[in-house]
Amino acid sequence: MEKLWNYILTSLMIFSLFIAGAMAIPTRDKQASIEGYRSYGLDIQDYYPNKELNTAEDYYKLGIAYLSRNTPQQATEQFQKAIKINPNHVPSLIGLSASLSQSGDINTAMEYSNKALKIEPNNGKIHNAIGILHYANATSVNQLKQAEASFKKAISLDSDLLVARINLARLYTSMKNLDGAIREYESVIKLQPDNLAARAELSRVYLYNRNIDKAMQESEKAVQIAPKNPMARNALGEIYLYKGQLDKAQEEFKKCLKLEPSYSIAYKNIGRVYMLKNSMDKAIEEFKNAVSYNPNFGEAYYGLGDAYLTKGMIKEAVEGYKNAIRVLPASALISVPVYNNLAYIYAEEDNKLDEALSMAQKAKQLAPDQPDVSDTLGWIYYKKGMYKEAITYLKEAVSKQPDNPIMRYHLGAAYHKQGLRNEAIKELESSLSKGKSFEESEDAKRLLSSLKSN
Repeated sequence: MEKLWNYILTSLMIFSLFIAGAMAIPTRDKQASIEGYRSYGLDIQDYYPNKELNTAEDYYKLGIAYLSRNTPQQATEQFQKAIKINPNHVPSLIGLSASLSQSGDINTAMEYSNKALKIEPNNGKIHNAIGILHYANATSVNQLKQAEASFKKAISLDSDLLVARINLARLYTSMKNLDGAIREYESVIKLQPDNLAARAELSRVYLYNRNIDKAMQESEKAVQIAPKNPMARNALGEIYLYKGQLDKAQEEFKKCLKLEPSYSIAYKNIGRVYMLKNSMDKAIEEFKNAVSYNPNFGEAYYGLGDAYLTKGMIKEAVEGYKNAIRVLPASALISVPVYNNLAYIYAEEDNKLDEALSMAQKAKQLAPDQPDVSDTLGWIYYKKGMYKEAITYLKEAVSKQPDNPIMRYHLGAAYHKQGLRNEAIKELESSLSKGKSFEESEDAKRLLSSLKSN
């Protein structure tokens, strides 16, 4: 549990800053929903046609109106009526792709996007929509590459399609290609200096890259551009959260809710603040508020899992993590601590080691250089009696965090099982040398004593 809490603290400050693929997540959060539809290149307008509906364009506009009101199912009905009148009405095909994906039907959404592409193969908006669907449905590096190719194609066909550049930047962020993300966001800002989404999201990328000054600069510009937009205030709050200025962070997140009471991202971030203040009950309340407005908010479910785990409520923690996995894009970096924590929980139950291994392998695939992930994977191999494989990953973890006593103990235990007595003694002594007690320190002492007495 101590190892998981340390990992939770780290992920609170890092992974929660990522955009977790909200482009294809149904939500009642008005602000997030509008941004999600705009990511398709749809011009969301809050109006209804004021005449009798009889053309595809009329039904298309009504579909857009439903999208702006956060009702994708009604929007789908209108787009389908438009297509019935004109099967080749490309805007309605794109709109239908967007509304279906927001409802969670990614496969059918892709069918309509491909149909639109056959009609207008050189339409950048269609390639952008297909890129979104590849990204939202990605379970492999190849699918991420397909998303990247679609966004690049959209940009090559329409250099003014800034939403495609933003989507490409989001994709690069999730792939940890931070230089690529920064390049795309900066290209958007160069073309459109008042683009709020680009500045707010660029701020997050700088923050993850530990360039605090540039992160603060971009977030402050975002607030100047749109002081009444919760996205801008949220970006500034995240800077304070990263800097450990929890009260200032909470103040900015609460300002978001005054501007938009249904802004689920602010509830999630307030929950993170309460976790860092060790107020788990309040954190749980805020995470629940977040998912009440956005029923498929993966980061909020992840927060619930962390908060429940910290309270020792394992059953509830597992439920939170499972819900997060259900709705998060498999490729998103935010999924890494979810898979890792769930793997560690399962590893404590000997009858769930296969499930634990599957979760740990997914985390490793997404974050191959994360030492906590390597340690979890190695420890699961240890518990499965696969000591050679365990040593490989535990050595990797220790090489990146040589002062971590838990990792040293795990490696020592694996060496012992492999019959490498001297190596085991060295690692166990290292794990205990700092004089700091850790969760498994008594086990380490007993094993070291046994090895030295033989």
